Amino acid sequence: MRISSVRFTQNGDVKASTFEGNTYTIPAGSTTTHAREVEAWVAAGNTITPAPTEAELLDDKRNAAKAALDAAGFEILRAIVLESLAYANAQREAFNRLIQWLGTQTALAQRSQLAELGLPLATPDQAKTRIKGRIGAGEVD
Repeated sequence: MRISSVRFTQNGDVKASTFEGNTYTIPAGSTTTHAREVEAWVAAGNTITPAPTEAELLDDKRNAAKAALDAAGFEILRAIVLESLAYANAQREAFNRLIQWLGTQTALAQRSQLAELGLPLATPDQAKTRIKGRIGAGEVD
């Protein structure tokens, strides 16, 4: 085996990669042929890469999930976005009807009671515009 790189794993084993594209996991303390080849590789002046950090492992998981979405053609994500937009559109219609009704009301007491309901600070249209802006700016991956 022609070793190209070796890295420790989280549990102390080593993972050796070869120029041929193979990967071997060698348990800590092993005396197999592969373990001896790793020892010879280190003796030749090479260095074993430290185990990945938690942040690197999280990045790997994120990248794998992103690749899975890419492979699925974003079908799941697209369905979620479409459903969210349908919901936002329904909420926008209700919000617009509420604003229209509020405009016909003159009693300040009714307006203050309505404010206690915690209406959103932005209309659904404004939220949609912000989402489109973020996607266009590349803020969403």
